[in-house]
Amino acid sequence: MTHPVRKLRRAVFQSTAVVVFVLGFMVVMGLSDQEIAFTESLGRKPASIEPSASASARSAEVAVVSVDCARQDYEVPAVNHVQLQFKICPRHLSGQLQETHVQNQSNLSTATLFRLSSDTWTTDYLPVTPGFNQVSIRHYLNTGERFERIVQIHTPNFNRNPASEE
Repeated sequence: MTHPVRKLRRAVFQSTAVVVFVLGFMVVMGLSDQEIAFTESLGRKPASIEPSASASARSAEVAVVSVDCARQDYEVPAVNHVQLQFKICPRHLSGQLQETHVQNQSNLSTATLFRLSSDTWTTDYLPVTPGFNQVSIRHYLNTGERFERIVQIHTPNFNRNPASEE
């Protein structure tokens, strides 16, 4: 009697698996069609096909600044943000680097850091104020030493409120 029970269990399992697969496929296909219809009704397209105007405007508001070890002052165009790219200066490497922090002292904005190589870093978009910005780059070593570089970023004074420009 166990033999017919095994056959029945196997048939139920196989039928259930087929039903689950078919229903899952139908749900996925149904959601995809709904998503496409919803996206098209909003007038949006994938970013890779047609870049949005806001993305173009956003890129115009960012200046990339390559900070070197010898220079302290940088002039940038009228932007809302800067992205700093810098290397660890050799004179700072008397020990192993533990942490690095970047902060705009003018508005107290702190940057997120991304390591590009063993000695090269880049920040996310660090907000800047019109005029003078003093940016602190602090390196903390495993020896307990702390090194700080001050970078001065100058932006032209400009009105950032588009409503008042009209």
